[in-house]
Amino acid sequence: MDEIEPKPERGAVLAWPAAVVFDMDGTLLDTEPISLAAWRETEAATGVRIPDGFYETMIGQSEAGYRARLADVMPPGCDLDAFVREANARYRRRLHEAPVPHKRGLLPLLDFLRDAGVPLAVATSTHRAMAEIKLRHAGLGERFAALVCGDEVPDSKPHPEIFARAVEALGAAPARCLAVEDSPNGVLSATGAGISTVLVPDIAPVPAEIRARAAAVFPGLDALREALEVARRGG
Repeated sequence: MDEIEPKPERGAVLAWPAAVVFDMDGTLLDTEPISLAAWRETEAATGVRIPDGFYETMIGQSEAGYRARLADVMPPGCDLDAFVREANARYRRRLHEAPVPHKRGLLPLLDFLRDAGVPLAVATSTHRAMAEIKLRHAGLGERFAALVCGDEVPDSKPHPEIFARAVEALGAAPARCLAVEDSPNGVLSATGAGISTVLVPDIAPVPAEIRARAAAVFPGLDALREALEVARRGG
């Protein structure tokens, strides 16, 4: 029997945006399971056990942001720098083993927005060098007019600056833009910048109070595209 995709959770009626800003990992790219696997491998290899659920709270944060919190939960005497280096190395190896995977429905959504003349940007907590590698390996390097990364702002997500800079780079007013996010940190960042934000959850649990900040919650990018098609037709 074919799997039936759930209907949008709520708020499927959207305004047609002047520009769209996407998060990268977990939104454009299906990389969060790869990162989690590398993290678990590192725990097994080093014998360091991080509390269950901590990884999911890191999603959307820059490395600098989660390092400060990681120091508080690691067992005494553990070498934080060595652990993070090992986890990052395992993650990079996994990314090079195969093409970087897209989230389901991504290319039809990007094609639709391109054909409609909507400018696109990426706002990611990932450092620029790694973000450019991921986008290039995913075949998306030329899809976006602007890319703002976690090492280019004083405070990354959940601080709003990264999204504010992205819409500024597109020359659009935040109130007329749309942000697409998968994580609580990302939703807080985008809505804090005054951007209407849709949530397409990935592996990070999203509390009810974060869902309530989103203009809409969709089960996938296909459902988001369908809602935007309706918005373009004027409802």
